[in-house]
Amino acid sequence: MQSVKGYTSRAMNARNKERGPLWQVSFYDRGIRDEAHLLDTLEYLHRNPVVAGLVQTPQAYPFSSAHPEAQTDLEMFLSGMAEAGKPRLRD
Repeated sequence: MQSVKGYTSRAMNARNKERGPLWQVSFYDRGIRDEAHLLDTLEYLHRNPVVAGLVQTPQAYPFSSAHPEAQTDLEMFLSGMAEAGKPRLRD
């Protein structure tokens, strides 16, 4: 994470002709325990741009999997395709 945060901070600051921290001091990770936890986490992530005042709805944020044009395989993963030999979240 240090490498990712350092690289993106330098790039964004150079692009915006700014200086200073871009990221919070730490980061938090979590293990996804099951599909319900995955869906709750996605809902939280989708709401972040709304809470930050960037957009009115999660679907309006162009960099989100909630955006109507976003391509994900989440529906296939959760629809039971995993039972046909595809990886699935573990309990």
